[in-house]
Parts: sequence; C-alpha cells; structure tokens
Amino acid sequence: MAAARPAGLRLREAVRRGRLTALAWALVMGYVTVFVLAMVHTTYDTWGALLVAPALMAIGTPILARVAAGNPERGVFKLLIVAMGAKLFCAFPRYLMAFVLYGGAADAKMYDQKGSELAEYLTSTDLFGGLHYDLGMKVAGTGFVIIVTGVVYAITGPTLVGGFLVFSWLGFWGLLFFWRALQIAFPEADSRRYAKLVFFLPSLLFWPSSIGKDAWMMFCLGLTTYGVARLLDRRFGAFVCIAAGSLGTAMVRPHVTVLAGAGLTVAYVLRKRPRQVSALGRCGRC
Repeated sequence: MAAARPAGLRLREAVRRGRLTALAWALVMGYVTVFVLAMVHTTYDTWGALLVAPALMAIGTPILARVAAGNPERGVFKLLIVAMGAKLFCAFPRYLMAFVLYGGAADAKMYDQKGSELAEYLTSTDLFGGLHYDLGMKVAGTGFVIIVTGVVYAITGPTLVGGFLVFSWLGFWGLLFFWRALQIAFPEADSRRYAKLVFFLPSLLFWPSSIGKDAWMMFCLGLTTYGVARLLDRRFGAFVCIAAGSLGTAMVRPHVTVLAGAGLTVAYVLRKRPRQVSALGRCGRC
C-alpha cells in the first residue's frame, strides 16, 4: 500500500500536467486561428493588436515577477498579472465605446490620425539629418500626446486598437506606482486591500484605457507619487522619479503639476521624522 500511494499520486500529477499541456496547445491554436482570420478579414489597424497584446504581457510579466519577489505577501504575482490582464482587456470596450457607440467622435481619432502621420515621418526620415515635422500646434498639451502616439506607432506600426492597448498598459504602470508608493510611505497599511481597490476600480480600469491624455497622466502622476514616497523614506532615485513624472505631467497639464508640487511640499514639511534614540535608550528629541 505504501508503494501504491506514491504511484497513484504520480499518475494524478501526470494527468494534471497532460491536461494543462492540452489546454495550452488549445489556447495557442485558437489564438493563431483568430490571428489568421483577423489578417484576412481586417486591416492592421485592428489585427495589429493581436501582436501588441502578447508583446506587452511579455514585457510586463518579468517586471511584475521582480516586484512580487520583493513583496512578503503571498499571491502578489498572481494579483498583479490579473490586474495587468484586466487593464489591457478594458482597452477593447473603451475602443468600442469611442468608435462604435460614439462613431469615432472622440479625441482618440485625432490622436490616431496625427500620430500615424508623425510615425510615418519618423520611420522614413534620417534622424541624424534633423527633425523638422510641423505639428500644427503647440507641443505642450495636445501636441505632446500626438508626439507620444507617433513614437508608439513608430514602434508598433499604426494600429488603432494596438494604440489603445499601449496607452492602457501605461495607465496600469501608473496604478502600480500608486500601490508601491503606499507600501513605502505607509508600510503598516493594508496594501492588499488598496491594491484590489486601485487595480480593479471600474473608473480606473475603463477610462484611462484609450489613446489620450488620461492614460499618460495616470502614468506620470503614479511615477511622481512613487518618487515622493521614496523621498519621504530617503531612498535612492527619488528625485529622478519626481522629475520625470513632473515633466510628463507638465507637458500635458501644467496646472496638475503645480498641484502635485504643492502636495509634495506639504507632505515633506509635515512628514513624520524618525525618533532618534540616544545611547542611554531615551529619545534624542525628548
């Protein structure tokens, strides 16, 4: 009986692995089938998303694995992967709302058109010869989002749905920065509950999931908040994060940068300073 039990366990394990392998192959074959059908019946504007989505997951997964490895809580990696998948998925209903329900009456349509023109210029121009592209508007504000869209399209190709996915992905990293900022600034807080709130709140999942200012601002504000948390905890790289995030917000919404800077100043002035203990065991500030 003692020898039969391990044999039974090995058999069940082999069956489980076989089922997982069969499921993986079924998913791969299904994805390839959908990909081929999409290439035949749609344009790259649509089927390009089938290339962008797995690429974004492939880039994000090892980063999330590293973040989860430094987190003492169990199941963090699974939570982060589900959160990233949910954020990418919400790009599709956001696209349908903008281009099906609203018939294209959305800012994303203009960003897509201008970004496609800029991407064509970037990919067909000798960068060492200098760039002389005329946006037709100021760089700050709408013009900067057009530049971001053009750079994205220069990498992915001009794919509208794929652009929605990339901007939604950027928004996810902003939410991740908010979560990490809480863990650094308030280590005693219930970060798991906060993660479920910030990652799966419907408004944060849905609205900053399109080509436009919302996703970019979410990313930059999250980066700024993360930098502030590192500054208050006296960690390395705080000023780099604050500078990059503040520059990103200033290029789109300068008044938001001012508000964030005011909040940083108040937080730094009112921060809780660590209690210093003397050699006699008494508080150095007492």
